[in-house]
Amino acid sequence: MAILPDGPMAGDDRAGRLQAAVASVLDRQRFDGGFALWTASGDSEPWLTSYATDFLLRAKAAGAAVPEQAMIDVLKFLREASDEDTTDPEAKAAQAYRLYVLARAGQGKPGAARVLAEDLDQLPTPLAKAQLGAALMLAQDRPRAEAAFTAALAAPARKWWYKDYGTSLRDQLATVVLLKESGVLPQRLSELMGKLPGADLRPGSLSTQEQAWAIAAAAALGKDGQPARVRVDGRDLPAGVSVTAPLTGPATARNLGERNVWQSVSVTGVPVEAPPAARAGMRVMRKFLRDDGSPVDLDTLRQNTSFVLLLEGRAEDGQDHHALIVQGLPAGWEIVGRFNEGAVPGLAWLDKLSATEAQPAADDRYAAIVSLESGTPGFRVAVRLRAVTPGSFELPGAEASDMYRPGVFARQASARIKVLAAE
Repeated sequence: MAILPDGPMAGDDRAGRLQAAVASVLDRQRFDGGFALWTASGDSEPWLTSYATDFLLRAKAAGAAVPEQAMIDVLKFLREASDEDTTDPEAKAAQAYRLYVLARAGQGKPGAARVLAEDLDQLPTPLAKAQLGAALMLAQDRPRAEAAFTAALAAPARKWWYKDYGTSLRDQLATVVLLKESGVLPQRLSELMGKLPGADLRPGSLSTQEQAWAIAAAAALGKDGQPARVRVDGRDLPAGVSVTAPLTGPATARNLGERNVWQSVSVTGVPVEAPPAARAGMRVMRKFLRDDGSPVDLDTLRQNTSFVLLLEGRAEDGQDHHALIVQGLPAGWEIVGRFNEGAVPGLAWLDKLSATEAQPAADDRYAAIVSLESGTPGFRVAVRLRAVTPGSFELPGAEASDMYRPGVFARQASARIKVLAAE
């Protein structure tokens, strides 16, 4: 789920992808208007419901079709939730975001925002303070808005916290967006811009929240910029604040304007070599077993043979994690059935399996989402597989990673397996 800048989106492909993203988000809307993490039947998530609504409001402003009833339902949910008690840090962070989103939707609650502003130092994150500042500014309460933004900028450091999936980098990027859109403290905005992207911005390890708000910050800051004029291999690209060109090989770009143009290159494709084994803060192990619990010889596996894949591992840093466990399937294997938590009838040797929050129905991999807590850091999940196609295939390594902190992970090396023809 991405936060998008306001305004029309250019290009049919972007518009189509945006509409698909809207549909994906709405698939997680509950009967009461709130949003759940995985499916519409899950528990409502206080902070993420506001995040989803923020996305839908921005997507609608960018030209996407958002069903009116969906917005009516979620805004009603947020209004009712804003009347609830906000004594603990999680509730205060969620309240700041929902008050901002309600104000963006034209249904602000200035009284509730002013009450929350009386205890600015109790808001748990810089982002919560900035969101409250933005809500107050939308209510035309500039003094309190400036005080809230000043408090957010005065203490930008924070620890990782699952309740809002945030880091200090994410909060700084989001604060840039809110400051720019609110139009307050322009000098402080300039100071903050001078500190970005900051030492914490490492493209290979950015979380989804950091990626989304980095893009939103770039769009918000570039909205008033001068159009760039660029020529690529002798062809002038349409002028714009940002311009893109697909490349299939080496190319020469020339800046036709007088201002500096920043360049970024993204590469897509299939790696020539599989990534090597590595880990940081997690461990993952796997076993391939027959129904009696004995190991499977992957070099003598025959077509139509079914067996069990057992994946085990743990977090080693003493923190809570939403872990994604993935085992890619060789082309000659298929998933026969997934197991639920607890003991599996007829397979006593499997012992008890961990509870999973979701097991996506992919056919090229087995995946499971598991909550790991400091007191119960281990996981144990399993799936039944079957060899279906004779041949020699690559077996990807098993992976475990924190879904919101890519730098916490474990990955095995790839291997080769055989599937022999049925006798």
